Amino acid sequence: MHKVTKARDFISSGHTVDGTKVENTLGEGSWVPTLNRFVQKLGKFGLDPFCMLVMDLMHKCELGTWKALFTHLIRLLYALPQGSQLVAILDSR
Repeated sequence: MHKVTKARDFISSGHTVDGTKVENTLGEGSWVPTLNRFVQKLGKFGLDPFCMLVMDLMHKCELGTWKALFTHLIRLLYALPQGSQLVAILDSR
């Protein structure tokens, strides 16, 4: 939160948002010079908003890789006894 506040102070004093002073203050990563309600209200208690975000597993692998894995798992279900019924149950969900 300190980096964001400092970057906002630079912007308020006339520096551009995409200027080197603001960019160097925010550093590496996806930091932007905005604050949200979670940070404003709970930041003083040490809340790190990045810890409460859930990782999206679908974006950790390529879509084609996920499709190939899921297709393989469906074929394994078909190979089991009564596999067609198991696939139908999976499909109904």
